[in-house]
Amino acid sequence: MNSAMENPAVRQSLGLVDCTKPLCDDLQKKIETLYTDEEIRNFCEVLLTGCGDSYVAGLAVQPAFEALSGMRVKALSTTELCFHYPLPSGDYGPALAVGVSISGKAADTAAAMQAVKNAGGWTLGVTESRTTALAQTADRILKHDSMEAELAPGTKTYFTSLLSLLLLAIHFGVARGHITADEAAAVRADIEGYTEAFRPVIPTLTEQCMALAEMLKDCRHFETVGSGTDYATAAFVREKIYEAVGKVTAVENTEDWLHVNYYARKPEEIGTLLFAAGDSPAKSRYLEAAWAMDFIGRPYVVVTDLDAGEFPPSAKVITLPKAPRLWLTPLMQFMPMTMLFGFMQELLGEKPLRGLEGVWGGKNAIYADQSGILDYFKEKGDGRRV
Repeated sequence: MNSAMENPAVRQSLGLVDCTKPLCDDLQKKIETLYTDEEIRNFCEVLLTGCGDSYVAGLAVQPAFEALSGMRVKALSTTELCFHYPLPSGDYGPALAVGVSISGKAADTAAAMQAVKNAGGWTLGVTESRTTALAQTADRILKHDSMEAELAPGTKTYFTSLLSLLLLAIHFGVARGHITADEAAAVRADIEGYTEAFRPVIPTLTEQCMALAEMLKDCRHFETVGSGTDYATAAFVREKIYEAVGKVTAVENTEDWLHVNYYARKPEEIGTLLFAAGDSPAKSRYLEAAWAMDFIGRPYVVVTDLDAGEFPPSAKVITLPKAPRLWLTPLMQFMPMTMLFGFMQELLGEKPLRGLEGVWGGKNAIYADQSGILDYFKEKGDGRRV
């Protein structure tokens, strides 16, 4: 498995600790120039939107953004924002829509920005490009450098999106007087300290993930399970399983898993990943789910900051450093899983995203011309809600 250490998903996972401070320093400087304090105080709410990883990044950061900024924050898919979300009007001030798109190529994210502009809202694009549809549609751009230019399940790109939104939330909180400059500095220190806490456990995590990849590689399909911020991590990992090894994967909240997914036939063929932060209000349900998975014979892994002794003796438990604040957990909680499925990719001889070959190459669903949806909203003009 030595060659597997050069797998892109594995390499990027192992590099997250080292890239945290440079990314934070660069993003912080850029965020400070985006808006005046008066503009920030005038926003009535923040809408986080995107597709795929970018949408999940908003879902993962929503609780942190609310806690740090003191604002009303919603994570919405681009479709929800384009067609279904009624923006506030009147004396409440404008909404700010933050569209996250790593490459900026997703025209539906640009269309969501246009729909918000049509309704009188403000828009910010978080992306690595200044030349794409998102950059040309959003009012302002937070450009980052994801340091990921290879065909791989997006790992550093997702991490960069999380950092961008967290640092934006901290800045908004200070501008609005919801947190002090000292409190903001403490949160930034917590971010860097949380990632740094992974450094000494990386050898153990690597060894565990190698062994688990061997254990799970023959599973027919997978399920990822969690609640709250843990659900966001489960949703992201589901995407990575598709991209890394192409196995059908379902994501489910813990409560519904116990009501529904529990009854799936051939449980021994369903690899199951349970994400269980110890401070989560759903902790008791996590423990019940683990025992249920054990009882029905699922091959399952628990990713947690709890002691392994709280779970069934036969459970495969990956114990992570505890986040200093519950809503920071998603920042690194996914890291062992992107590594695990990178190792599995090597064992199965799979190519990431099927190598974008055959039916997955050419004008596939991601890179096909999506300009029609953006043109639709542009034709509506400013000031008219669709």
